[in-house]
Amino acid sequence: MNNIFKIIEYFPEKEQICVRFCEEQSHYPINQAKAGMVDLKELDCYSADTFAFSLMKSFGEARLRKQQNSRPILPKNSGTEIEGKLNVPDLVGKVIKVKHLPRAMNLLKTREVTL
Repeated sequence: MNNIFKIIEYFPEKEQICVRFCEEQSHYPINQAKAGMVDLKELDCYSADTFAFSLMKSFGEARLRKQQNSRPILPKNSGTEIEGKLNVPDLVGKVIKVKHLPRAMNLLKTREVTL
């Protein structure tokens, strides 16, 4: 799943941007997402990709998590966690819930070094 953002406005005198975050596969358009101010001094502005990565990592992921947690869970999608010994026949027809554990990854930009 990809996350997306849209810069609404740039304030060069304050070095801030107004930005919206959304999931790419969301059921609502990004223009309906709540906008927020971000200070560019808190981001890695070395290049376009480090900027996008640091913006999403520092601000976007937390906002998207909050949006996900505020959405209602459909009764048919309400699952239960399982533990203990595995018995596949007992799991047939049940909705099983598994917690999402995000993988810790960071973008590392380096310059080419020739030896």
